Amino acid sequence: MCSIIRGCPRLKRAGLALFFVLSGAPAAFPEKENLFAKIDPYWSVLWTGSWGKSMINRGEIGLYWRSFSLKAQVADSRPAFFWEDLDAGNTAFSAGLYHKETASRILYGILREQGLPSRLRSLWARSPPFAEYRKAGPADLAPQPSPSKLPEPYLYLATPRWGGFQLFGSVQLDDCLNPTASGGFDVTITKRNTLRLEGFYTGRELPPRTASSWFSEAPPLPPRDFRLYALSLLYAGPFLGIASDWAYSDTFAYGRDLYGNLGIRLGSRPWRLSLAAERAGSRFVGRDGAAAGAGFRAAARLEFSGKKSALFRLSTSLYAEEAGAPFTKSGGAVYYRFPDRPGAF
Repeated sequence: MCSIIRGCPRLKRAGLALFFVLSGAPAAFPEKENLFAKIDPYWSVLWTGSWGKSMINRGEIGLYWRSFSLKAQVADSRPAFFWEDLDAGNTAFSAGLYHKETASRILYGILREQGLPSRLRSLWARSPPFAEYRKAGPADLAPQPSPSKLPEPYLYLATPRWGGFQLFGSVQLDDCLNPTASGGFDVTITKRNTLRLEGFYTGRELPPRTASSWFSEAPPLPPRDFRLYALSLLYAGPFLGIASDWAYSDTFAYGRDLYGNLGIRLGSRPWRLSLAAERAGSRFVGRDGAAAGAGFRAAARLEFSGKKSALFRLSTSLYAEEAGAPFTKSGGAVYYRFPDRPGAF
Protein backbone atom coordinates (compact mmCIF):
# COMPACT_ATOMS: atom_id res chain seq x y z
CA MET A 1 0.00 0.00 0.00
CA CYS A 2 2.86 2.43 0.86
CA SER A 3 4.53 1.77 -2.52
CA ILE A 4 1.26 2.45 -4.36
CA ILE A 5 0.86 5.81 -2.60
CA ARG A 6 4.46 6.80 -3.30
CA GLY A 7 4.06 5.94 -6.99
CA CYS A 8 0.78 7.78 -7.49
CA PRO A 9 0.99 11.60 -7.24
CA ARG A 10 -2.80 11.99 -7.12
CA LEU A 11 -3.11 9.70 -4.08
CA LYS A 12 -0.24 11.54 -2.44
CA ARG A 13 -1.91 14.94 -2.97
CA ALA A 14 -5.26 13.56 -1.76
CA GLY A 15 -3.62 12.14 1.35
CA LEU A 16 -1.93 15.46 2.13
CA ALA A 17 -5.19 17.34 1.65
CA LEU A 18 -7.01 14.93 3.97
CA PHE A 19 -4.25 15.34 6.57
CA PHE A 20 -4.52 19.14 6.55
CA VAL A 21 -8.31 18.99 6.72
CA LEU A 22 -8.20 16.69 9.77
CA SER A 23 -5.46 18.69 11.47
CA GLY A 24 -7.46 21.88 10.97
CA ALA A 25 -10.68 20.41 12.34
CA PRO A 26 -9.93 21.32 15.99
CA ALA A 27 -9.35 24.93 14.95
CA ALA A 28 -12.57 25.02 12.96
CA PHE A 29 -14.54 23.49 15.84
CA PRO A 30 -13.05 24.63 19.19
CA GLU A 31 -13.40 22.35 22.22
CA LYS A 32 -15.50 24.92 24.04
CA GLU A 33 -18.17 24.75 21.36
CA ASN A 34 -20.23 21.58 21.59
CA LEU A 35 -21.96 20.82 18.31
CA PHE A 36 -24.78 19.04 20.12
CA ALA A 37 -25.29 22.06 22.39
CA LYS A 38 -26.88 23.89 19.47
CA ILE A 39 -29.60 21.26 19.44
CA ASP A 40 -32.00 21.51 22.36
CA PRO A 41 -32.04 18.76 23.62
CA TYR A 42 -28.71 17.13 22.71
CA TRP A 43 -27.28 13.68 23.48
CA SER A 44 -24.07 11.74 24.10
CA VAL A 45 -22.96 8.09 23.98
CA LEU A 46 -20.20 6.37 25.98
CA TRP A 47 -18.84 2.84 25.75
CA THR A 48 -15.86 1.78 27.85
CA GLY A 49 -14.37 -1.53 28.96
CA SER A 50 -11.36 -3.32 30.37
CA TRP A 51 -9.85 -6.77 29.92
CA GLY A 52 -7.97 -8.60 32.66
CA LYS A 53 -9.00 -11.40 34.96
CA SER A 54 -12.50 -10.01 34.53
CA MET A 55 -14.08 -8.56 31.43
CA ILE A 56 -15.90 -5.37 32.44
CA ASN A 57 -17.89 -3.28 29.97
CA ARG A 58 -20.15 -0.26 30.48
CA GLY A 59 -22.34 1.51 27.98
CA GLU A 60 -24.15 4.80 28.61
CA ILE A 61 -26.47 7.04 26.67
CA GLY A 62 -27.30 10.51 27.91
CA LEU A 63 -29.99 13.01 26.92
CA TYR A 64 -29.52 16.65 28.00
CA TRP A 65 -32.09 19.43 28.08
CA ARG A 66 -31.20 22.75 29.73
CA SER A 67 -30.44 21.97 33.40
CA PHE A 68 -31.67 18.37 33.24
CA SER A 69 -29.94 15.21 32.08
CA LEU A 70 -31.24 11.67 31.68
CA LYS A 71 -28.74 8.81 31.72
CA ALA A 72 -29.31 5.12 31.04
CA GLN A 73 -26.53 2.64 31.73
CA VAL A 74 -25.77 -1.04 31.17
CA ALA A 75 -22.82 -2.57 33.05
CA ASP A 76 -21.58 -6.12 32.56
CA SER A 77 -18.88 -8.04 34.44
CA ARG A 78 -17.81 -11.63 33.75
CA PRO A 79 -14.64 -13.76 33.70
CA ALA A 80 -12.25 -13.16 30.80
CA PHE A 81 -12.75 -16.74 29.59
CA PHE A 82 -16.51 -16.50 29.90
CA TRP A 83 -17.17 -19.39 27.48
CA GLU A 84 -15.96 -21.83 30.14
CA ASP A 85 -18.86 -20.82 32.42
CA LEU A 86 -21.65 -18.94 30.66
CA ASP A 87 -23.63 -18.42 33.90
CA ALA A 88 -20.80 -16.66 35.76
CA GLY A 89 -21.58 -13.19 34.41
CA ASN A 90 -23.40 -10.32 36.06
CA THR A 91 -25.33 -7.63 34.19
CA ALA A 92 -26.94 -4.54 35.72
CA PHE A 93 -29.32 -2.01 34.16
CA SER A 94 -29.70 1.43 35.76
CA ALA A 95 -30.99 4.91 34.96
CA GLY A 96 -30.98 8.36 36.51
CA LEU A 97 -32.50 11.81 36.08
CA TYR A 98 -30.25 14.69 37.24
CA HIS A 99 -30.62 18.42 37.86
CA LYS A 100 -27.34 20.26 37.35
CA GLU A 101 -27.68 23.35 39.56
CA THR A 102 -28.89 21.62 42.74
CA ALA A 103 -27.42 18.11 42.16
CA SER A 104 -30.91 16.68 42.75
CA ARG A 105 -31.48 13.25 41.20
CA ILE A 106 -33.77 10.27 40.86
CA LEU A 107 -31.89 6.98 40.46
CA TYR A 108 -32.67 3.31 40.04
CA GLY A 109 -29.91 0.72 39.96
CA ILE A 110 -26.88 -0.42 41.93
CA LEU A 111 -25.76 2.61 43.90
CA ARG A 112 -22.35 3.88 44.88
CA GLU A 113 -22.88 5.55 48.24
CA GLN A 114 -20.78 8.26 49.83
CA GLY A 115 -21.10 10.62 52.74
CA LEU A 116 -22.57 9.64 56.10
CA PRO A 117 -24.43 6.46 54.97
CA SER A 118 -21.22 4.89 53.61
CA ARG A 119 -19.21 5.76 56.74
CA LEU A 120 -21.58 3.75 58.97
CA ARG A 121 -20.62 0.39 57.48
CA SER A 122 -17.41 -1.69 57.61
CA LEU A 123 -16.04 0.41 60.45
CA TRP A 124 -12.67 -1.25 60.98
CA ALA A 125 -12.11 -2.25 57.35
CA ARG A 126 -11.90 1.31 56.02
CA SER A 127 -9.24 3.98 56.57
CA PRO A 128 -9.24 6.24 59.67
CA PRO A 129 -11.84 9.06 59.56
CA PHE A 130 -9.60 12.03 58.75
CA ALA A 131 -11.48 15.30 58.29
CA GLU A 132 -10.13 16.12 54.80
CA TYR A 133 -11.33 12.81 53.36
CA ARG A 134 -15.01 13.26 54.26
CA LYS A 135 -17.04 13.15 51.05
CA ALA A 136 -20.29 15.07 51.30
CA GLY A 137 -22.75 14.45 48.52
CA PRO A 138 -25.51 12.24 47.15
CA ALA A 139 -25.23 8.69 45.90
CA ASP A 140 -24.72 7.89 42.23
CA LEU A 141 -24.94 4.92 39.88
CA ALA A 142 -22.15 2.38 40.32
CA PRO A 143 -19.88 2.05 37.24
CA GLN A 144 -19.97 -1.76 37.36
CA PRO A 145 -22.34 -4.45 38.71
CA SER A 146 -21.94 -5.93 42.17
CA PRO A 147 -22.42 -9.61 43.06
CA SER A 148 -23.84 -8.71 46.50
CA LYS A 149 -25.91 -5.54 45.87
CA LEU A 150 -29.34 -5.33 44.28
CA PRO A 151 -30.87 -2.41 42.33
CA GLU A 152 -32.53 0.18 44.57
CA PRO A 153 -34.60 3.35 43.99
CA TYR A 154 -33.07 6.57 45.32
CA LEU A 155 -34.32 10.15 45.51
CA TYR A 156 -32.16 13.15 46.43
CA LEU A 157 -33.60 16.67 46.49
CA ALA A 158 -31.77 19.91 47.26
CA THR A 159 -32.88 23.52 47.14
CA PRO A 160 -31.09 26.27 45.24
CA ARG A 161 -28.62 28.21 47.36
CA TRP A 162 -30.13 31.20 49.15
CA GLY A 163 -27.19 33.39 50.09
CA GLY A 164 -24.97 30.36 50.59
CA PHE A 165 -27.64 28.31 52.45
CA GLN A 166 -28.99 25.03 51.04
CA LEU A 167 -31.36 22.33 52.32
CA PHE A 168 -31.13 18.72 51.13
CA GLY A 169 -32.74 15.35 51.80
CA SER A 170 -32.74 11.82 50.40
CA VAL A 171 -34.81 8.62 50.55
CA GLN A 172 -33.61 5.15 49.55
CA LEU A 173 -35.52 1.83 49.52
CA ASP A 174 -34.01 -1.66 49.51
CA ASP A 175 -35.50 -4.75 47.85
CA CYS A 176 -37.92 -5.20 50.80
CA LEU A 177 -38.98 -1.51 50.70
CA ASN A 178 -37.19 -0.72 53.96
CA PRO A 179 -36.49 3.02 54.11
CA THR A 180 -33.22 4.86 54.51
CA ALA A 181 -33.57 8.62 54.94
CA SER A 182 -31.15 11.49 55.44
CA GLY A 183 -31.38 15.26 55.42
CA GLY A 184 -29.77 18.44 56.62
CA PHE A 185 -28.36 21.76 55.53
CA ASP A 186 -25.19 23.17 54.04
CA VAL A 187 -24.14 26.79 54.52
CA THR A 188 -21.23 28.73 53.04
CA ILE A 189 -20.14 31.18 55.73
CA THR A 190 -17.47 32.81 53.55
CA LYS A 191 -15.91 31.78 50.26
CA ARG A 192 -13.54 29.42 52.08
CA ASN A 193 -15.58 28.39 55.13
CA THR A 194 -18.46 25.90 54.95
CA LEU A 195 -20.60 24.16 57.55
CA ARG A 196 -22.69 21.03 56.96
CA LEU A 197 -25.08 19.23 59.33
CA GLU A 198 -26.71 15.94 58.31
CA GLY A 199 -29.04 13.47 60.02
CA PHE A 200 -29.63 9.83 59.07
CA TYR A 201 -32.15 7.06 59.83
CA THR A 202 -32.67 3.49 58.68
CA GLY A 203 -34.61 0.53 60.00
CA ARG A 204 -35.61 -2.98 59.00
CA GLU A 205 -36.01 -6.52 60.28
CA LEU A 206 -32.74 -8.44 60.35
CA PRO A 207 -32.89 -12.10 59.25
CA PRO A 208 -32.34 -14.86 61.85
CA ARG A 209 -28.76 -15.83 62.58
CA THR A 210 -27.65 -19.40 63.25
CA ALA A 211 -24.42 -20.61 64.81
CA SER A 212 -21.83 -21.54 62.18
CA SER A 213 -20.57 -24.50 64.25
CA TRP A 214 -21.22 -26.31 67.52
CA PHE A 215 -18.65 -24.21 69.36
CA SER A 216 -19.33 -20.91 67.60
CA GLU A 217 -18.90 -17.76 69.70
CA ALA A 218 -21.86 -16.07 67.95
CA PRO A 219 -25.14 -17.28 69.50
CA PRO A 220 -28.18 -17.95 67.30
CA LEU A 221 -30.63 -15.06 67.09
CA PRO A 222 -34.26 -14.84 65.94
CA PRO A 223 -35.55 -12.27 63.43
CA ARG A 224 -35.16 -8.90 65.14
CA ASP A 225 -36.06 -5.27 64.57
CA PHE A 226 -33.15 -2.94 63.85
CA ARG A 227 -33.02 0.87 64.03
CA LEU A 228 -30.08 3.17 63.39
CA TYR A 229 -29.91 6.94 64.00
CA ALA A 230 -26.91 9.11 63.12
CA LEU A 231 -25.79 12.73 63.05
CA SER A 232 -22.83 14.27 61.23
CA LEU A 233 -21.11 17.65 61.52
CA LEU A 234 -18.55 18.92 59.03
CA TYR A 235 -16.73 22.26 59.09
CA ALA A 236 -14.11 23.11 56.46
CA GLY A 237 -11.94 26.22 56.51
CA PRO A 238 -8.57 27.24 55.08
CA PHE A 239 -6.58 26.45 58.26
CA LEU A 240 -9.00 24.35 60.33
CA GLY A 241 -11.27 21.42 59.55
CA ILE A 242 -13.49 19.52 62.00
CA ALA A 243 -15.62 16.47 61.21
CA SER A 244 -17.57 14.21 63.56
CA ASP A 245 -20.10 11.37 63.18
CA TRP A 246 -22.27 9.92 65.93
CA ALA A 247 -24.59 6.92 65.57
CA TYR A 248 -26.96 5.03 67.88
CA SER A 249 -28.25 1.54 67.09
CA ASP A 250 -31.17 -0.25 68.72
CA THR A 251 -31.50 -3.96 67.89
CA PHE A 252 -34.09 -6.23 69.47
CA ALA A 253 -32.63 -9.27 71.32
CA TYR A 254 -29.13 -7.84 70.86
CA GLY A 255 -28.98 -4.47 72.59
CA ARG A 256 -28.21 -0.78 72.13
CA ASP A 257 -24.88 0.95 71.67
CA LEU A 258 -23.03 3.95 70.25
CA TYR A 259 -20.41 4.75 67.64
CA GLY A 260 -18.56 8.04 67.32
CA ASN A 261 -15.60 9.53 65.50
CA LEU A 262 -13.76 12.84 65.39
CA GLY A 263 -11.33 14.23 62.83
CA ILE A 264 -9.33 17.48 63.12
CA ARG A 265 -7.21 19.11 60.42
CA LEU A 266 -4.72 21.88 61.24
CA GLY A 267 -3.18 23.85 58.37
CA SER A 268 -3.56 23.35 54.67
CA ARG A 269 -0.49 24.06 52.51
CA PRO A 270 2.36 23.48 52.64
CA TRP A 271 2.06 21.88 56.12
CA ARG A 272 -0.96 19.90 57.29
CA LEU A 273 -1.50 17.92 60.50
CA SER A 274 -4.47 15.54 60.70
CA LEU A 275 -5.74 13.75 63.82
CA ALA A 276 -8.54 11.19 64.00
CA ALA A 277 -10.15 8.90 66.57
CA GLU A 278 -13.18 6.59 66.57
CA ARG A 279 -14.86 4.27 69.02
CA ALA A 280 -17.60 1.61 68.73
CA GLY A 281 -19.41 -0.33 71.45
CA SER A 282 -19.70 -4.10 71.51
CA ARG A 283 -23.45 -4.00 70.73
CA PHE A 284 -23.34 -1.42 67.97
CA VAL A 285 -24.81 -2.58 64.66
CA GLY A 286 -23.71 -0.76 61.52
CA ARG A 287 -25.47 0.43 58.40
CA ASP A 288 -25.28 -3.03 56.79
CA GLY A 289 -26.87 -4.78 59.79
CA ALA A 290 -23.58 -6.36 60.88
CA ALA A 291 -21.94 -5.97 64.29
CA ALA A 292 -18.41 -4.72 63.74
CA GLY A 293 -17.43 -5.37 67.37
CA ALA A 294 -16.04 -3.10 70.04
CA GLY A 295 -12.90 -1.15 69.26
CA PHE A 296 -11.00 2.10 69.54
CA ARG A 297 -8.68 3.55 66.89
CA ALA A 298 -6.49 6.66 66.87
CA ALA A 299 -4.49 7.95 63.91
CA ALA A 300 -2.26 10.89 62.99
CA ARG A 301 -0.74 12.12 59.74
CA LEU A 302 1.71 14.90 58.92
CA GLU A 303 2.05 16.13 55.33
CA PHE A 304 4.26 18.63 53.52
CA SER A 305 3.36 19.66 49.97
CA GLY A 306 6.36 21.04 48.13
CA LYS A 307 6.84 22.62 44.73
CA LYS A 308 6.27 20.70 41.50
CA SER A 309 3.94 18.17 43.21
CA ALA A 310 6.55 17.05 45.74
CA LEU A 311 4.97 15.41 48.78
CA PHE A 312 6.22 14.09 52.13
CA ARG A 313 3.83 12.13 54.37
CA LEU A 314 4.32 10.56 57.79
CA SER A 315 1.38 8.59 59.23
CA THR A 316 0.62 6.20 62.06
CA SER A 317 -2.43 4.44 63.54
CA LEU A 318 -3.12 2.58 66.81
CA TYR A 319 -5.91 0.12 67.62
CA ALA A 320 -7.26 -1.19 70.93
CA GLU A 321 -10.04 -3.63 71.80
CA GLU A 322 -11.93 -0.82 73.58
CA ALA A 323 -11.45 2.73 74.78
CA GLY A 324 -8.99 2.87 77.67
CA ALA A 325 -7.51 -0.56 76.95
CA PRO A 326 -3.87 -1.05 75.89
CA PHE A 327 -3.19 -0.76 72.15
CA THR A 328 -2.77 -4.18 70.54
CA LYS A 329 -2.20 -3.23 66.89
CA SER A 330 -0.26 -0.41 65.27
CA GLY A 331 0.96 0.64 61.87
CA GLY A 332 2.91 3.42 60.25
CA ALA A 333 4.14 4.62 56.89
CA VAL A 334 6.63 7.10 55.45
CA TYR A 335 6.04 8.32 51.89
CA TYR A 336 7.97 10.75 49.69
CA ARG A 337 7.20 11.79 46.11
CA PHE A 338 9.98 13.48 44.19
CA PRO A 339 9.28 16.78 42.35
CA ASP A 340 8.16 16.60 38.76
CA ARG A 341 10.77 17.50 36.14
CA PRO A 342 9.72 18.36 32.58
CA GLY A 343 10.83 15.66 30.20
CA ALA A 344 11.90 13.24 32.96
CA PHE A 345 11.14 9.55 32.73
